[in-house]
Amino acid sequence: MSMNRLADRDLDRRNPRAADRPLPSGRLSVPEVALACLLSTALLLFAAWQLNPLCVALFPVAMVVFTGYSYVKRVSWLTHVVLGIALGGAPVGGWIAVTGELTWEAVL
Repeated sequence: MSMNRLADRDLDRRNPRAADRPLPSGRLSVPEVALACLLSTALLLFAAWQLNPLCVALFPVAMVVFTGYSYVKRVSWLTHVVLGIALGGAPVGGWIAVTGELTWEAVL
């Protein structure tokens, strides 16, 4: 979410619904949010490494989907499809974390 807030900070500043969020309002700075983003990404990678090799191998895929959502909304009406993939992938990630393998049962 911090990546999304960074990507949208200029849009949020102009949006009355979002202008009072911590980053556009100035309560948090860009470096502070960027640091939180980097730390949470490092923590996610560490957690994946603690689970199994497949989680580590799929870590870049998850990051592309998470980060991609922030930018797809600028070029396509498929924003909610990408968000759905990101959210819908969570149970699949749980399956992979527990079993160490990606199977059709998990995807279905």
